[in-house]
Amino acid sequence: MFTKKNVSDRPVPDTCFAGNKEDILEDVTITSEIMLGKLQQLKLDKAAGDDNLSPRLLKSISSEIALPIAMIFRKSLDTGHVPSDWRVANVTPLFKKGKRSQVENYRPVSLTSQICKVVESVLRDELVSHLDKHNLLKDSQHGSTKDILVRATYFPS
Repeated sequence: MFTKKNVSDRPVPDTCFAGNKEDILEDVTITSEIMLGKLQQLKLDKAAGDDNLSPRLLKSISSEIALPIAMIFRKSLDTGHVPSDWRVANVTPLFKKGKRSQVENYRPVSLTSQICKVVESVLRDELVSHLDKHNLLKDSQHGSTKDILVRATYFPS
């Protein structure tokens, strides 16, 4: 813990991006129309997050809040600051199977802000589109790489 690591011999990753400089993804397009479309696609049966804003409410007022959400998202990307409400989650146990009295028969579920999920989906769409367009996802990558990319990009640890 108190030793210094030699960082001079770190491996250098292979460059797999073969596009031109203008093809580099440096920004994400955020419009009120994109936000409106995403808000209108919300699944009404999902739970609200820590902010208590249900998908039903957000969908019903989507035309009024699409522009402000787009502006907040733009500001967040420009400043590198994620609103604290978007980083809070209610963790609740979800029963899997077996005896309900045994703790190991539950798994934790994080209920996060629906607005944050909408913003994440816009970011995910842009990233995945760029990665697919330039063949940057290798066949050896499995699982939900699309969701992992968003979390790692927008919510770095």
